[in-house]
Amino acid sequence: MLVIAISFSMLPFEETALPSATLAIAQLQQDAVWEVNDTIELTVGWVEWTEQWYNPQPHQLIEDDFWFEYHTREYLINPSDLFLELYEIFNWTAVNEAFLGFTDWNDFKEQIAADPAWWLNWSWSLNCLRYGISTNSTFIDAELDEDVAFVSVWCHITQVAEYLIGDELGVGEGFDFQSISLGKLETYEYISDYTLTDRSIHVHFTAPANILQEQGESYIATIHIDAFEREEPSKWTRKIIIVMPSITQVTETEATPKSIGSSINSEIDRNMAIFTIQQGEFLPASFTVKSMPPQKTLLEFLFNPEVVVAFIAIIVLLPSSIQGIKMIRRDRTYNRMLRLIVKLYHEYKPNPETLEKEMENLTESIFASFIENKITDEQLEKLLHRRDDLLARLNQ
Repeated sequence: MLVIAISFSMLPFEETALPSATLAIAQLQQDAVWEVNDTIELTVGWVEWTEQWYNPQPHQLIEDDFWFEYHTREYLINPSDLFLELYEIFNWTAVNEAFLGFTDWNDFKEQIAADPAWWLNWSWSLNCLRYGISTNSTFIDAELDEDVAFVSVWCHITQVAEYLIGDELGVGEGFDFQSISLGKLETYEYISDYTLTDRSIHVHFTAPANILQEQGESYIATIHIDAFEREEPSKWTRKIIIVMPSITQVTETEATPKSIGSSINSEIDRNMAIFTIQQGEFLPASFTVKSMPPQKTLLEFLFNPEVVVAFIAIIVLLPSSIQGIKMIRRDRTYNRMLRLIVKLYHEYKPNPETLEKEMENLTESIFASFIENKITDEQLEKLLHRRDDLLARLNQ
């Protein structure tokens, strides 16, 4: 999880740094104006978790005219490759005089070009050695327009488990994640945008989980809260949406144990249970939701026109539907691979050796997808042709 962390001793005020994940969460503890929404979609053995943070106030360093904005993008490519895009715009004179102390812009630009690890550590608190970031595959672009500095960084983290799990996930503030296999994340993305007007954080991941239990036709899910988080009242308003299997309807919700003076509101919307915790309320030890398929009599089922039509449609359309689903999945895989090829070319074309290495890695993934029948022969040929076409441009 990412931290933008200018050295604490260098800052003239208590709010210490530019957050992108870890420090963002740390700062949230002191900031009461955040709104937090967690959407937890459950199936047996699996969880898809999305968390949104929003704050209508800009960060202190932006309010004080040091930075104008900064953005973070993190995408899990595979278990040993987390791709990062880091972008910031700041007041060069103000930041240099207050924190950096370079003789001029060129001196600064030469320093970060020669030693990307220094800038990643200073501005983003990324320890290249600890997180397996190779400076050979790190690209930094720095431009100055009058007194406005634009600095972009693209890099890869290879020690993904150390980064995401060792320093927390950037999502699920206050939740107990022991029932989720974070070491086996299938997808993970982290997006933060800090601007002159507001702050927002979006985190999404999917992973194996032992949250939803099947009991006959019923399902029960329990989301636990970390004991430490229950010691003090919530400093912000948050909404927790637990989504049960789509074939069911929520029948019971419970937040236990309820604290004195706490009146956590819960609502039911078909297969969703929605809990709202107001600022100042204490979090419970757990949220529990039960659901089951809607109950119908036999006659209601047999004479339901929708059931009859659906049954006929399934018989007639099943073969073509299965084929259609396969085609859609293949098209999605193909388009994702094509975007990655183009993205790698634009990001690494200033460094042909790195580009060729990244293309080799992507080519292995393309052939793996072909072997697993995730793309067609024609799509494989198109991807390889596009790759070769872009690589040929380097020699023109």
